[in-house]
Amino acid sequence: MRSILLFFFNDAGISNILQVSVKTQKGKPLIWHLFNIPLGMDADGLRLILSIAQDISSNIKQKHTETLTNQLEQPISTRTETLSTIIATLEKEIIEKNSISNALTLSRERLKKIFLVYPTISAVIWRYNDILFHRNFRARHS
Repeated sequence: MRSILLFFFNDAGISNILQVSVKTQKGKPLIWHLFNIPLGMDADGLRLILSIAQDISSNIKQKHTETLTNQLEQPISTRTETLSTIIATLEKEIIEKNSISNALTLSRERLKKIFLVYPTISAVIWRYNDILFHRNFRARHS
């Protein structure tokens, strides 16, 4: 540990805050912030250093967990938003389809009633549609 601390001092004897990985006697890995303050030299010419260590292992794990959670939540949030938009669009289309279907059913029922009352109208309508179809066909293909 002494060699690690000496390594992080510059020529002026000033230290930065260090992040160091250490292991306990039982082998559990820890991450420390080391705060080193040079106190000068002792009578034998050895550097005196005051070191304070703060265990930040749980903070690092919490930040890592938050990062992973955010990385997982973002795609889920995007997919949920996309699916919500698709669902809303499909619901509108279903309502529109049902409305058109109901209108078509009503129209068929009215036509059936008209054809039952006036059978000759049926032939006139079919002839009129046939004329319109041929005019439109000729106009598009000429």
